[in-house]
Amino acid sequence: MPIPSGSTSTPPSHAFTAAIEVSVASGIEPSGLSFDRTIASSRVVFGAHRLGELHGELDALGIKRALLICSSRQPMLRDAVREAGGDRVEMIFEEIRPHVPVALVEKSVGLLQEVDGIVTAGGGSAIGLGKALVARSVLPLVAIPTTYSGSEMTSVFGTTVDGEKTTARNPAVLPRTVIYDPELLVGLPDAIAVPSALNAFAHCVEALYADRCEPVTSLIALEGARIITAALARDGAKEPMQRCTQLLLGAHFGGSAFGAVGGSVHHTLCHILGGRHDLPHAETHAAVLPQVLAVLAPEIPFALAQLGAALGVKAEAVPAFCFDQVVTSGCRTDLEGLGLPESDVPSVAALLAQRTSGTHHHLDPTLASRLLWAAFRGERPAN
Repeated sequence: MPIPSGSTSTPPSHAFTAAIEVSVASGIEPSGLSFDRTIASSRVVFGAHRLGELHGELDALGIKRALLICSSRQPMLRDAVREAGGDRVEMIFEEIRPHVPVALVEKSVGLLQEVDGIVTAGGGSAIGLGKALVARSVLPLVAIPTTYSGSEMTSVFGTTVDGEKTTARNPAVLPRTVIYDPELLVGLPDAIAVPSALNAFAHCVEALYADRCEPVTSLIALEGARIITAALARDGAKEPMQRCTQLLLGAHFGGSAFGAVGGSVHHTLCHILGGRHDLPHAETHAAVLPQVLAVLAPEIPFALAQLGAALGVKAEAVPAFCFDQVVTSGCRTDLEGLGLPESDVPSVAALLAQRTSGTHHHLDPTLASRLLWAAFRGERPAN
């Protein structure tokens, strides 16, 4: 898969160093070196064959009987987790839905009376349900991600009721242990894997300009963005294990960065679209990101300069580069094709303007409308 157009010859091995030094090269300085950094950590177990260590990880947490949350559409994953967990994984809840409907939380919460821990295996929807249940019980959670959602590294969780998605941040829901085993992702179809990786890329990018962004997290986010871009450019059919390992590492970096500093305009819009219109989560992130960067470009020159240095492109070309990355990855760039009715574009834009009010990157109704129409049509941002 080719690198999107606009790339320079900056070698990937030097891109991270270039991003660190970008303030000198560009003449753009960050606002200051005063920052607050709160670290919420999980135990991370990363590598091939590491799922086999689940029983020992449960034992270390004192979990004797765990509830496994795993979709009924993934029986092989369910069986592999049960085998790895042994007699400690006894109960299973298999109904998983995107955006975590509150009704699903209510349906499963009664099972918690019979267990002393929760194991989630799957993508962001499974992990999200697990975190919503932890918020009700404060039971220890072990997460086994099988997509690149990054949800396992954040204390943010969301639930949906009557078309409205509400998010909350609670350190108590952060998984106590995360097991990353790239072998579990080798067979993931590109139709799922690629949008999920672009979602992880969006986490990296937004961490560079979120309200609480700070330099340490930015370095993690920049390396994550570089790793994901390089991995997407590889031929997954020839290097499946290497590609999955790199994408999983990049997703871990993206989730860690997003978990530390939170989201901004991009995630606000994606949550609106997911809650109101049930648009596919990862695909929506991929389509929205280039348009958000194009609209915010005058406000975030330092973030774009850093990201451009990491990716090997000029700062002003970053939105178009991100758009081309979506195209060459085979994903849609238009919200219309993802299911957003044209008649609802004005109301979504108005809600975006309302919900960004009071943040560092408030979009007035005119800018919000410009962003939504560009994303609806899938327009390539100009350099």
